[in-house]
Amino acid sequence: MSQSSERHRQLAADRGPVAIGIITVSDSRTPETDTNGEYLRGAIEAAGHTVSGYHLIRDEAELVKAALRDLVEDGTARVALLNGGTGIARRDT
Repeated sequence: MSQSSERHRQLAADRGPVAIGIITVSDSRTPETDTNGEYLRGAIEAAGHTVSGYHLIRDEAELVKAALRDLVEDGTARVALLNGGTGIARRDT
């Protein structure tokens, strides 16, 4: 590993866990069937980070904007991770 890579890893470790908000965009998923969101939550926590918020919203541009705004404006999420959509359809945003 290069010195710059090692330095980067050390800086990241020094900063501690990252607060990550999850947004699942789907017209068909429910909290019980959102396997992508559940997988992401587990992977985030297994990597030592925290899930600071979770939204499951329909595939509509205004809802995506509102969920993102919610995560950003409350100041708890440093990263917003959006997922969803398994195919391309006319309704996709």
